[in-house]
Amino acid sequence: MKEKTKERILVADDAEFSRGILKMLLRFDYDVVEAADGRETIALLESESTRIACVLLDIRMPGVDGYGVLDFMRGAGLADKIPVVALTSVSDPQGHIRCYESGVFDIMEKPFDEDLLLYKLRWDIDRFRRLNAPPQSNAKPTAASASVPLLAVADHCRQTFALENDDEVHEMAASFLRTFGACAERLRAQAAKPDFAAVRNITHDLRGFATNSGASDLDDMSIVLSACAQSENAEATAAAIRRLLALYDAYRA
Repeated sequence: MKEKTKERILVADDAEFSRGILKMLLRFDYDVVEAADGRETIALLESESTRIACVLLDIRMPGVDGYGVLDFMRGAGLADKIPVVALTSVSDPQGHIRCYESGVFDIMEKPFDEDLLLYKLRWDIDRFRRLNAPPQSNAKPTAASASVPLLAVADHCRQTFALENDDEVHEMAASFLRTFGACAERLRAQAAKPDFAAVRNITHDLRGFATNSGASDLDDMSIVLSACAQSENAEATAAAIRRLLALYDAYRA
């Protein structure tokens, strides 16, 4: 029986030990190729872009850093073809915001938990593909297919809560969107001049239902926003609010 071809993951990190850990954790599920700096990463993207399913990218590398790699990917038209997951060992809200604004799809913090790493990587690859899939004009419209991100929530609810009735699935997705919308309106009122305590309360609510619905992108952005509000940085908090509101628009599109 022919062995199924593994998807290829590009691990870009200047620390050999970190690359070794990731290769060990991923070896059973993925084919791993390594790059020790930004220039090697770009070279591999140029030669193997059609074979790479995801890039695990260390942002702080000598020479061409992670942001330089992201700039290259945007210029080469790869930003909407290959998801990039930033690797960081520091919880830095402003750094996280810059990563997202530079085109990073998700962020993972070191040290890595094997189960969480594999789960998030699979989730990110599948979610990225669904977000960037071409529209199917012959697809039958349903309540849960108003947007691709909302489809992921519907699928998560169907599997997690063992829902067999489509109407129940659609209602769960609609309930998620209504709840997200209510929080988004509360955040919109904070965009110009954030009340940090109020923002932290809103992010607490967001994280509560984001976790239950499997919306990891919403959960991640809520964590960043909460950290910005905790540090009482008005500029970073306002930027994080704008990004979260843009995410809401993507869900209800």
